[in-house]
Amino acid sequence: MPVPYWEIKAELEAGSGERFTVEHANGRFAAEPEANTALAGAQADTAEVTAYSTTPRTLAPPAPFNTTALMSAASGAGVAPSRAMKAAESLYLDGLISYPRTDNTVYPPSLDLHAVLHAMTGHRPVSALAAELAAQTTLKPTRGKKRTTDHPPIYPVDVPKGELHGDQARVYDLVVRRFLATLSPPAVIESQRLDVRLGSEPFVGRGSRVAKPGFLRAWQPYTADRERPLPQAAVGDVLAVLGVRLDAKETQPPSRFGQGPLIEKMEELELGTKATRADIIQHLYDRNYVRDNPVEPTELGIAVIRAFDAAMPSAPLDISSPTMTARLEDEMDRITVGDLRSEQVVSDSQELLAQAHKLLEGNIEIIRSEIKGAVREDMTLGVCATCGGELRILRGKTGKRFVACAGKETDEPKVPEGAPEGTRPRRGCGQTFPLPQRGAIIAKGTTCPECGWPEITVLKSSGRGRPWQLCLDPDCPTKEKYKKRATT
Repeated sequence: MPVPYWEIKAELEAGSGERFTVEHANGRFAAEPEANTALAGAQADTAEVTAYSTTPRTLAPPAPFNTTALMSAASGAGVAPSRAMKAAESLYLDGLISYPRTDNTVYPPSLDLHAVLHAMTGHRPVSALAAELAAQTTLKPTRGKKRTTDHPPIYPVDVPKGELHGDQARVYDLVVRRFLATLSPPAVIESQRLDVRLGSEPFVGRGSRVAKPGFLRAWQPYTADRERPLPQAAVGDVLAVLGVRLDAKETQPPSRFGQGPLIEKMEELELGTKATRADIIQHLYDRNYVRDNPVEPTELGIAVIRAFDAAMPSAPLDISSPTMTARLEDEMDRITVGDLRSEQVVSDSQELLAQAHKLLEGNIEIIRSEIKGAVREDMTLGVCATCGGELRILRGKTGKRFVACAGKETDEPKVPEGAPEGTRPRRGCGQTFPLPQRGAIIAKGTTCPECGWPEITVLKSSGRGRPWQLCLDPDCPTKEKYKKRATT
């Protein structure tokens, strides 16, 4: 359950004109009366600086890319893992990067790092940095935790002859910049703390600045911005108070997994392989088990797990948990090194799955009920403004989706008036609307104030990009407003 709390923040202005925000030194207030008392004590026109300090900290450069790290970084840069893998494979076949399926995060001694750097001097976006690193007599690359001998970490091999576009351009840039970052020195970040007093209350401001960029010269486009400096100040300085506010908030549940962190979690749990994890995630989207990014389960996805749990409480191994997949992956790895015989692993797996299948067959009605209800909920977009029935997503004979009134569950199916002979009885008033043919469609649970029809959110299939929000009625006056904006 969410727990309420309160925060007090103040906006200040230094003599230089720089504006910045400070927060009460107490942090969160658990009780509103206590927060109101502190707010009353902070009412002042000026704030006095009571302390100012800086603390340098070293930020180590990242380890070389293996497949999981590249997929995670690509997801953070807006390229879904499945698309990133396709782009990486294409770049490899074009001779621009090394083999993209690897667990290794340690450059082998046989890799000529200087030669790679000299090649990268021909890549204009990083030519100056590559030349600077190539001029060093000794290079000290970073090392990750995983070292294998099959393939090296992913690194750039050559410079493209022409301009790259789309996913290929982004993935190539990631590989090049990560390689340069692994050969660069650490960055030094200066953390800043400013203590001030407003009236009788203590406040704290925190900032940071990059003292020595180090590897950030290469990797800055793909990391958090650490240049958030506070204005220079000394004890006794007086700052103008522009405003003090009390914010009422609630604790939030843990954040959902993005596609990148999900790939990393799969590796941690030994789910899938470096070659299959991106495709596994994409299959979840394709089958409507998940949507959006961060990844959110659909009602159908939740129902599948719920149905399995209800149908197989006595199964020898929970096939909907990571344990079974991780166990099979481990046994297959043991086969490759000769610790297990493949015949025994196949036999054991068949026995486990046969028991699970038997349980599923014996509880088919439970599974059908769970999944049918979830599909109906995912496909229902709201209430028909004409008759009060359910508006559901359907597909026509050509496969195109649309929304139609399916009536109420309590309605008796009937043949619409004036329908041709042979028309099957159905529920609903016959109201239909067109729908966008791409992306996931989610009911907002609200109605348009202009036309009264339900509003929906359309998400891109990859989970990336800004959601598109609209109502169902194509003739709604709001559509005219969008058209006018597009032409002005």
